[in-house]
Amino acid sequence: MIERLVRSLQARGYLVWFDVDMMKGSTVDAMSDAIDNADVMLYAVSEQYKESGNCRLEANYAHQQDVEMIPLMVQEGYKAKGWLGLLLSTRMWYPFYGCEDNDDAAFEGRVDPVAREIGDRGKASAASRKQEADAMNALNTAASTYASAATN
Repeated sequence: MIERLVRSLQARGYLVWFDVDMMKGSTVDAMSDAIDNADVMLYAVSEQYKESGNCRLEANYAHQQDVEMIPLMVQEGYKAKGWLGLLLSTRMWYPFYGCEDNDDAAFEGRVDPVAREIGDRGKASAASRKQEADAMNALNTAASTYASAATN
């Protein structure tokens, strides 16, 4: 189901870091790099997620870095407690349980509200604009540093 969601978001123009596709080298380094470069983090809420040490590290780090976290409930009837319950206490989650057999239209209907919440964040065009702005800022900084050095 998560892979299906990833492909749907990619088809909508989002740049998606998905551990199955992108995990290389150190797990902790790969996860922290992904979070450091994320505009938004979607996470699959379930007992399995709560019990995973890596998932806990990932969620705690994203929260610490102020990355917006969007929860997707993938286990019907699950009531998170502990650290995961604390994270969920202030968020609405999106239901993604029981959708494995949904036809494409029904599944896309579940993705639509998530995509609306994400908005343009994480879209290839938005990322390109951000990279261009960062490059221009770097050029402006270099130019002003050069001008400052030339006048001294």
